[in-house]
Amino acid sequence: MDRINDHSAHVHSTRLSGKGFSLNSIKESTKEKIFFSSIRLFSQIGYNEVTIRDIAKDVGIKSGSIYNHFKSKKEILDEIYEYYDEQWNKARPDIDKLLRMAETDPPAEVLMRMLFDWKPEIKETMNRIYIIATREAMLNSESLKLVQNLVMERNKLVPRLLLERMIELGRIEPIDIIAFVNIFSHVAHSATSLNLTPLKIETEDWYRCWNMLLSIIKPTGK
Repeated sequence: MDRINDHSAHVHSTRLSGKGFSLNSIKESTKEKIFFSSIRLFSQIGYNEVTIRDIAKDVGIKSGSIYNHFKSKKEILDEIYEYYDEQWNKARPDIDKLLRMAETDPPAEVLMRMLFDWKPEIKETMNRIYIIATREAMLNSESLKLVQNLVMERNKLVPRLLLERMIELGRIEPIDIIAFVNIFSHVAHSATSLNLTPLKIETEDWYRCWNMLLSIIKPTGK
């Protein structure tokens, strides 16, 4: 197996912030190598199919050395999901700021500003984690939780709050908010799931879909 290298050029600027990961070290630690190797292997082969021996071989260490850093393969998966949660919280838009903008700015512009993308240096890793979670969602409660709560429900929260606020203020005509946020969330889910496949949805196509969805919003002129 090829050793993981998708973070070797950027790892010093995007250190893991919890559970023994250095924020300052330029050289990638053994624990980080295990962590990122696991993400790649789990996303490519499947969590259940990857063994501790596979991870050790990929990193270039003995199998027993893994346990100096992680108690089990399950602990690696748990920390992978924690990492996703942390990065999402860092990247997400400021909801309070968007709600203030909803009172004065053009509705379509406000809704456009709620979109965000991962920084280039972590984008592939975040997409891989999402692939791991969607594959394991039917088998693992933590994976199902990540897909349902950390992704699907969060994707619905911001547009729902903004639409409710703008309708309350009379800035847009009433629409079926539940239907709107469900469509948005499922399109985002599909796009993320396909990002590491030949069926990848390009950013331009994603924004084209989003603009079509925004065409449903009818400003009142207030």
